[in-house]
Amino acid sequence: MQLLENVLIHGSIFAGLYGGTIPLLDAFLNFFGIVMFDNFADLVILDILIVGTLTPGWVMIPGTEHMRDNEYKNFRLYHTKGHARALILLVILSLLFAAAVVFL
Repeated sequence: MQLLENVLIHGSIFAGLYGGTIPLLDAFLNFFGIVMFDNFADLVILDILIVGTLTPGWVMIPGTEHMRDNEYKNFRLYHTKGHARALILLVILSLLFAAAVVFL
Protein backbone atom coordinates (compact mmCIF):
# COMPACT_ATOMS: atom_id res chain seq x y z
CA MET A 1 0.00 0.00 0.00
CA GLN A 2 2.89 2.33 0.75
CA LEU A 3 4.30 1.73 -2.74
CA LEU A 4 0.99 2.69 -4.32
CA GLU A 5 0.82 5.90 -2.29
CA ASN A 6 4.42 6.80 -3.13
CA VAL A 7 3.94 6.13 -6.82
CA LEU A 8 0.73 8.15 -7.05
CA ILE A 9 2.22 11.06 -5.07
CA HIS A 10 5.33 10.99 -7.24
CA GLY A 11 3.15 10.91 -10.33
CA SER A 12 1.17 13.91 -9.13
CA ILE A 13 4.38 15.86 -8.53
CA PHE A 14 5.61 14.80 -11.97
CA ALA A 15 2.33 15.99 -13.50
CA GLY A 16 2.69 19.29 -11.67
CA LEU A 17 6.07 19.83 -13.28
CA TYR A 18 4.36 19.50 -16.66
CA GLY A 19 1.94 22.29 -15.79
CA GLY A 20 -0.93 20.05 -14.70
CA THR A 21 -1.09 17.81 -17.76
CA ILE A 22 1.24 14.97 -18.58
CA PRO A 23 1.28 12.71 -21.65
CA LEU A 24 0.40 9.10 -20.95
CA LEU A 25 3.66 7.85 -22.47
CA ASP A 26 5.76 10.10 -20.23
CA ALA A 27 3.84 9.00 -17.14
CA PHE A 28 4.15 5.35 -18.15
CA LEU A 29 7.90 5.61 -18.72
CA ASN A 30 8.31 7.38 -15.39
CA PHE A 31 6.45 4.69 -13.43
CA PHE A 32 8.05 1.86 -15.39
CA GLY A 33 11.51 3.29 -14.65
CA ILE A 34 10.74 3.42 -10.94
CA VAL A 35 9.49 -0.17 -10.68
CA MET A 36 12.20 -1.52 -13.01
CA PHE A 37 14.90 0.06 -10.84
CA ASP A 38 13.42 -1.76 -7.84
CA ASN A 39 13.09 -5.01 -9.79
CA PHE A 40 16.68 -4.81 -11.06
CA ALA A 41 18.07 -3.93 -7.62
CA ASP A 42 16.19 -6.86 -6.08
CA LEU A 43 17.54 -9.24 -8.69
CA VAL A 44 21.16 -8.09 -8.63
CA ILE A 45 21.69 -7.15 -4.98
CA LEU A 46 19.44 -9.56 -3.10
CA ASP A 47 19.05 -12.60 -5.34
CA ILE A 48 22.35 -12.81 -7.19
CA LEU A 49 24.85 -11.09 -4.89
CA ILE A 50 23.64 -11.83 -1.36
CA VAL A 51 21.79 -15.13 -1.67
CA GLY A 52 23.42 -16.61 -4.77
CA THR A 53 27.04 -15.55 -4.24
CA LEU A 54 27.64 -14.77 -0.56
CA THR A 55 24.95 -17.04 0.94
CA PRO A 56 25.12 -15.89 4.59
CA GLY A 57 23.61 -18.13 7.25
CA TRP A 58 20.60 -15.89 7.87
CA VAL A 59 19.23 -16.47 4.35
CA MET A 60 19.27 -20.25 4.61
CA ILE A 61 16.25 -22.19 5.77
CA PRO A 62 17.09 -24.14 8.97
CA GLY A 63 18.01 -27.71 8.12
CA THR A 64 19.23 -26.89 4.60
CA GLU A 65 22.75 -25.77 5.48
CA HIS A 66 24.19 -28.78 3.63
CA MET A 67 22.72 -27.40 0.37
CA ARG A 68 24.74 -24.17 0.53
CA ASP A 69 27.08 -24.99 -2.37
CA ASN A 70 24.54 -26.55 -4.73
CA GLU A 71 20.92 -25.47 -4.42
CA TYR A 72 21.54 -21.98 -3.03
CA LYS A 73 24.10 -21.21 -5.75
CA ASN A 74 22.19 -22.73 -8.68
CA PHE A 75 18.97 -20.78 -8.27
CA ARG A 76 20.27 -17.58 -9.93
CA LEU A 77 18.94 -18.50 -13.38
CA TYR A 78 15.58 -19.45 -11.85
CA HIS A 79 15.25 -16.02 -10.22
CA THR A 80 16.40 -14.25 -13.38
CA LYS A 81 13.65 -16.00 -15.34
CA GLY A 82 11.14 -15.07 -12.64
CA HIS A 83 12.12 -11.41 -12.80
CA ALA A 84 11.85 -11.52 -16.60
CA ARG A 85 8.31 -12.93 -16.33
CA ALA A 86 7.47 -10.21 -13.82
CA LEU A 87 8.09 -7.63 -16.54
CA ILE A 88 4.60 -8.33 -17.88
CA LEU A 89 3.05 -7.42 -14.54
CA LEU A 90 5.29 -4.37 -14.20
CA VAL A 91 4.21 -3.09 -17.61
CA ILE A 92 0.53 -3.53 -16.71
CA LEU A 93 0.90 -1.88 -13.29
CA SER A 94 2.91 0.99 -14.73
CA LEU A 95 0.25 1.59 -17.35
CA LEU A 96 -2.50 1.53 -14.71
CA PHE A 97 -0.63 3.97 -12.44
CA ALA A 98 0.14 6.25 -15.37
CA ALA A 99 -3.50 6.22 -16.47
CA ALA A 100 -4.61 7.01 -12.91
CA VAL A 101 -2.34 10.05 -12.77
CA VAL A 102 -3.22 11.28 -16.27
CA PHE A 103 -6.97 10.73 -16.25
CA LEU A 104 -7.94 11.20 -12.59
